[in-house]
Amino acid sequence: MSKSITLRSLTEVIRERRTVRQFRPDPVPLDVMKEILETANWAPFHKEKEPWRFLLVHGNRREEIIALSMKVYSHLPAPTLKAFETYLRTVPIYLFVIMEESEERQQWEDDLCATAALIQNIQLLAWEKGLGMVWKSYYGTDLGRAYPEELGLKPGEKLVGLLLMGYFDQAPKPKRRTPLSELLTIRGD
Repeated sequence: MSKSITLRSLTEVIRERRTVRQFRPDPVPLDVMKEILETANWAPFHKEKEPWRFLLVHGNRREEIIALSMKVYSHLPAPTLKAFETYLRTVPIYLFVIMEESEERQQWEDDLCATAALIQNIQLLAWEKGLGMVWKSYYGTDLGRAYPEELGLKPGEKLVGLLLMGYFDQAPKPKRRTPLSELLTIRGD
């Protein structure tokens, strides 16, 4: 494959990718997920080793995540909680992205940025394979704070995001993007 085709394909994937919240019930093969994570793992980072790791939950083990979620959000009105539970049962893959927390502020920020780049890689690679996803940062954080041991979090680790993933039927319409001319400031000759 030529470099121009690769770059054009990358551009298309970046521009076409959407956040997907509605999934088909089809299971996602673990080989597909491993391939996505193997490639996404090439995101840039600033230390000797990657500051992230993953917890992938699928199949019947999803019930554990749903049960924990119901406990965390038990304060919600019953109809809202029931709708949330119904939605969670439609999600084929729960992918938790876990980051080592550094006590040094600059290193923590570098690690968080690197982990966000990793998650974008996951989004793009998943899209390329026909998988949609939504990145839930607050939902994952709530679960991580309430149930760190149940999720296998070690001391000094933070749950950066919970990626809900699966195959989908229809991509959402794109959001309007601000023209580059309104976002870009150029200084120099």
